[in-house]
Amino acid sequence: NDDFDREEIATYEEVAKLYPRPGLYRPIVLIGPPGVGRNELKRRLIAMDPNKYKTPAP
Repeated sequence: NDDFDREEIATYEEVAKLYPRPGLYRPIVLIGPPGVGRNELKRRLIAMDPNKYKTPAP
């Protein structure tokens, strides 16, 4: 198709490592249908590093 020139299509995006600022907490949102393991993943993350991962207070 002549509408797109191959050299104009971005095949990647540049990324940079983001270092967290002390005291700034960023949420991790786990989304998916029932039965895919969201709660298991949450439990494993917390077990792996309880100082880094926490659950929100309702």
